[in-house]
Amino acid sequence: RVDASGISCYEQFCALLDGCEEPLLLMNAPLTRSKTEFSVEALGSELAGIQLPQRLKHKSKPSPKGCSLIIANQGSSQVMGAQPESWDYSGHTFSELVESIGRGSGHYLSTRSGKGACQRMGEELAYNEEAGTQDPNNVLVKELVPRAPALQLLPRDRGFQMVFWMGAHGNNFGLHTDLFAEQFLVQHQGVKE
Repeated sequence: RVDASGISCYEQFCALLDGCEEPLLLMNAPLTRSKTEFSVEALGSELAGIQLPQRLKHKSKPSPKGCSLIIANQGSSQVMGAQPESWDYSGHTFSELVESIGRGSGHYLSTRSGKGACQRMGEELAYNEEAGTQDPNNVLVKELVPRAPALQLLPRDRGFQMVFWMGAHGNNFGLHTDLFAEQFLVQHQGVKE
């Protein structure tokens, strides 16, 4: 564990990392202020009318530049060993999903931008609309990215990928990690189990 309250830029983070081969748990890493409250409740209200895209009936691997959107139902299964069932979210709104999660439905959401589609612009995050204009799965990502608080240690001069996860207590939270890439996992609300 490292107190990161004094780290205000990517270069300071790299100096701290200097040769470290294991993941660092940074406590108190400074975030930029979001223009709006970034909580499940606030987002559910603010983005209430967003229509979730038509769910594809066949499984296809998204391209690295494309967005992914997964909404599944874990039910009452335990996190370890869970095999969540896909949920057909076609025709539902974001607020319906948020309400369902809040009621303990077992649903969870995972959505990610394409690689390099996000960038830190001053104190804000920006989504490169051109990176996914033809991608129906970017409907939430393009709304969430500019509302999200940004880690001040993110580099300003290069694009990156963002992943958002939302779910009820006890639901699966498995990020597929790439051990050869820099990754920052920011827990914004709730308790990581």
